[in-house]
Amino acid sequence: MPLLKSCWHEARSLSLMLLVKAYHRAALRGDEKTQKRIYDFYLKHTRFINNWDLVDLSAEHIVGAWLHSRDRSPRIKLATSRSLWERRIAILATFHYIKKGEYAETLRIAKCLLKDDKDLI
Repeated sequence: MPLLKSCWHEARSLSLMLLVKAYHRAALRGDEKTQKRIYDFYLKHTRFINNWDLVDLSAEHIVGAWLHSRDRSPRIKLATSRSLWERRIAILATFHYIKKGEYAETLRIAKCLLKDDKDLI
């Protein structure tokens, strides 16, 4: 998706909104193959998801949703990443669980990020 690689913030934002919409539509159809492709694409392109609002509008809806009933260990890898944005993706993805009344995963990730020196975490 060329929009995600754009130098324009607004284009990247639109790209992520479209990905979230596509993920949601695939989920409604029970199309796990498309959901997985979107999740994998998202994680392969985190270098372009490089602002707080880009993470906030997408992480819970793609990463959080995909990992909800699966192995959640990929989020630990994100939480320990050198990338501020990947660390933010890790914690923001847990909003998906919080909205379902599940807090343990958020606390587990927060513990990994407790001493992070970046204010966006």
